[in-house]
Amino acid sequence: MRNAAAIAETQTESLRVLCRELVPSNPFYTPKVRAAGFDVDRLTLDTFTELMPFTTRDEWVRDQLDNPPYGTNLTYSLGRYVRFSRTSGSTGHPMTWLDTPESW
Repeated sequence: MRNAAAIAETQTESLRVLCRELVPSNPFYTPKVRAAGFDVDRLTLDTFTELMPFTTRDEWVRDQLDNPPYGTNLTYSLGRYVRFSRTSGSTGHPMTWLDTPESW
């Protein structure tokens, strides 16, 4: 059984890897990460929680409407994505997203 500190360190490193992957290649999240102003190499879970704003469904939908068909929340070239998903839109405009083999 792993202790809480070891779990937190694993989560922290995963978050750092994710942030390094997003910036600068993801046009949707890069401005949000940069505006939050944290140093990715020193990032902690607490710092991320304190500084990074939530992404709302409305933001994601607006981005997709303004930048069809998938929006700007793409970290890689379209050729890397292998799966397309879309909500039914029963609570508003449908949302779409693409998955890579790793994310699926």
